Amino acid sequence: MLATVLAATVLATTAFSTVLLYAPPAYAQSNDVARDVVTASYEQIRRRKYDDAINNLEGVAQLCRKDGCQAGVKADIYMALGIAVGLKGDTEQARVRFEWALGEKEAVTLDDRYATRDLRAAFKQAQQNVAQGTAASPPGAIGKLGEEQKQAIATAKQQLQTKDWEGCLQTMLVSTSMAEYAAGKLMLARCEAEGGLLLEAIRDTKSARQLAKANGDDALVTDIDAYLEELDNETPKIVLKIQSGIRDPVVKIDNTVVPADQVGKPIPHNPGTAVVEVSGKRGGQPYKFSQKLKFERRETIDLEVRSDVTPFQACLNNARTLDEKEDCDRLFNKKQGLNINGSLEVFSYNDTDNTGVVSPGISVSAVQPTDGWNIAGGAIVDLVTSASTDIVTTAS
Repeated sequence: MLATVLAATVLATTAFSTVLLYAPPAYAQSNDVARDVVTASYEQIRRRKYDDAINNLEGVAQLCRKDGCQAGVKADIYMALGIAVGLKGDTEQARVRFEWALGEKEAVTLDDRYATRDLRAAFKQAQQNVAQGTAASPPGAIGKLGEEQKQAIATAKQQLQTKDWEGCLQTMLVSTSMAEYAAGKLMLARCEAEGGLLLEAIRDTKSARQLAKANGDDALVTDIDAYLEELDNETPKIVLKIQSGIRDPVVKIDNTVVPADQVGKPIPHNPGTAVVEVSGKRGGQPYKFSQKLKFERRETIDLEVRSDVTPFQACLNNARTLDEKEDCDRLFNKKQGLNINGSLEVFSYNDTDNTGVVSPGISVSAVQPTDGWNIAGGAIVDLVTSASTDIVTTAS
């Protein structure tokens, strides 16, 4: 990275080509190179080549954070960087760079040649923030952690060794809430991965990579890239294959809609269970599909959503409880038993001879739906209290 920075500086300002053609191996040489880059950058600023100046200053700032530079040298870098950023139009970031410079060396001043009204205001605000203790701290050495951060990571590692991933998670959540740092985010991701929260681990590992990249910690970036690949291999995935007969499908996994451009691609999911739902139209009629999946780490499940779903499968897809699934099985797959029905009826009346009549009746039926047969029969009897001309006449 520094070689690129220095090469750009050589192209912009040939006066410093002899000094800037190599990366310094030692502390003293880092100071010398930094001073020369600052001088060259002011020339670029004068010529309004702000991007070139910013790139060169950021590159040498990373060098100083890696190899170490004197506080005054770092202050000069940050002052020049603040001026370049401010003249480009971002006075808020200029103020932050001025605060870094004042944090390294309180006696630094703003170069009158570049002291526009906005930059004067930004520098004055930076001085006030430093005095009030609210200023941004200058970046520390690459890969260097504070004592509390070191202790938090050590504690989290011990908790992981004892399989206490929840304790590990809590330790790192507290630590990274106080200040975000790449090593802390990476440790947080390891805690989450141990507990099966692989999607969350991937998210925080990517965040750790951004922090490490911004911090110039290339070694940590390499470690993070390797861990991201490991997490990707560990994470279960669902691949949906929706038949073309289903129109306008809407896919939900655990009640979360899957973007249309992601359907058909491997969809990552934490280990455990997931409910996949697909709704749309089939033959102009509403279509619904639902299935619960269970999977382990490193597993990829191919789920085919068919348009020719049988009534039994549709019943199972809509079943929410075990009892409902058993009802589906009983209705579509099991034979129904013999059904026997019976009834008893009683009628009574008096005729014109004051004869009392009671007529009990009975009916019985037997039905076997599965085998397709049905038998039924009935009988009725008249019971009288005395002889009656009405009954005799009717009977004859």
